[in-house]
Amino acid sequence: ADVISMSMGGAPSRLLRDEVNHAYDQGTAMFFATGDFVLTPTLGVPPLIEVPPHQMVYPARFLPTTPVAGMTAAGTSYGENLAPTFPLRDLASWFLRGSYGPTPLMQNRGVAGVSPNVTARYAARGCSRAAKNQFCENALELNFSGTSAATPQVAAAAALWLQKHRNEYTAGEWRGWRKTQSVYAALTSTATCKNVSRDQCAEYFGAGLLQAHKALGVRRPPSPVKRGPASIGIDWITILVALIGIDPNDPPPTGQAARLAVSALELEVLQLV
Repeated sequence: ADVISMSMGGAPSRLLRDEVNHAYDQGTAMFFATGDFVLTPTLGVPPLIEVPPHQMVYPARFLPTTPVAGMTAAGTSYGENLAPTFPLRDLASWFLRGSYGPTPLMQNRGVAGVSPNVTARYAARGCSRAAKNQFCENALELNFSGTSAATPQVAAAAALWLQKHRNEYTAGEWRGWRKTQSVYAALTSTATCKNVSRDQCAEYFGAGLLQAHKALGVRRPPSPVKRGPASIGIDWITILVALIGIDPNDPPPTGQAARLAVSALELEVLQLV
């Protein structure tokens, strides 16, 4: 695959981390939604309860990927605490908000897409398999929005860029990280923010709003900089072992043996938890 688009996310795993690293190195550009969180008012007044925390989820958090956020028609983030409309016909939708931040993981890396009132198709209840090629009542949603609607837009722009600039790569380069990083650079270097401050743009939208047509005119960068590998938080198992202490007469393992030891400890602690 040249491009992967995924409008969901959640918790990480070592398998997912390794696959993301492999895909980046093999020339596959990855675009993942920053995610959604539920903002629940407490008796209608602050404080508000966020479930889960509003920051982006995995796999969008992995450095070799591009996180995608949604932008409202007013140019603001879906994650902002907007007042609900009355009557409260769409209260559940108001509770659900687009994830954003933290700034260090969004700036110069994330891209946003304007996504209110996007038409989406879904499997309607009662629609028989025999009628799959026919129009099924209620099989279209006309007001799809948020990070899930924005992600395929950015991924589609990446596919167009790769199609236009394919002749700039050799067969070997086409299956390497320089191809992946080149399409990321084309989209982030042309993205823009107009209605928010630079700090807000970095936190909510990363590099800014997608400018697909402008990005198509960006040629392959001569010296792309490879992104760091995907990782999962802090290696707290190693820190824990260091705090507990080890027998000074038993030298700690190194190299591959150390990695296997930490992996075994992580699995055992996970099973205990």
